[in-house]
Amino acid sequence: QRNNRMTKRLYFEDTSKVEATASVLACEPFSDPSRADDADSSDTSGSTLFQVTLDQTIFHPQGGGQPSDQGFISCESTGTKLVVTQLLATKTDPVIYHVGYFEPSHSQFAAGDEVALIVDQEKRAMHARLHSAGHLLDAAMTRIGRTNLQPSKGYHFTDGLAHVEYIGKIPPEEHGAVIAQLNACCKEMIAEASDVTVVIDSSQNEILPMRTVTIADSSCPCGGTHVKNTKDIKVLNVTRIKKAKKKVKVYYDVLDMAPEQQP
Repeated sequence: QRNNRMTKRLYFEDTSKVEATASVLACEPFSDPSRADDADSSDTSGSTLFQVTLDQTIFHPQGGGQPSDQGFISCESTGTKLVVTQLLATKTDPVIYHVGYFEPSHSQFAAGDEVALIVDQEKRAMHARLHSAGHLLDAAMTRIGRTNLQPSKGYHFTDGLAHVEYIGKIPPEEHGAVIAQLNACCKEMIAEASDVTVVIDSSQNEILPMRTVTIADSSCPCGGTHVKNTKDIKVLNVTRIKKAKKKVKVYYDVLDMAPEQQP
């Protein structure tokens, strides 16, 4: 039985926040909805997985082209810790489910426990850089005059395949020139060091408030984590463009220094 109370998303207002406190609303064995049976799920090590709901969280669930945060939730009074391996949320459910395994394995939280939340800071920072870089790429595409391309979706994972998909075409013979133009434009916008702004509108009576993120010249609804300033992206390097039916995928990396400066 999943809890229907809304989880307050603390990362909506401050995506650099990686520590917080919360109250446990429920703690239950996790039943994987993708499985046909009703058995409890285990992770690859055989540990029993639990799902924990909280009144508020700093953990970002997978969605919007961004992977889940990782980290742990601990209760000082009982010495119990949940190692968070995934987070589940949908657009129609205001609750975030923190899924993971307990240490010690025989322990678990109780409703009402006060807990400390700690997100893996290194992973969060990279997710934010990749996600913001995808938005910056949208702004760069407009600046270089490719206004015929409509952003469709983004993939902001750390597996080397980060990209933004656009509806429209870039002729193959123009791919090299467009890559060079995008890289020059992104370098310029990062150097401008403009703040990333977030506006939250709770007046629409939606399940979740409307959250608009503006990066350089690009504004769009977004629930993801982002850097505070374009300079925090450091280097955005467009690597290739690939045709996909009536769309194009523009692949990119985020780097600490320009490719020509790499040792």
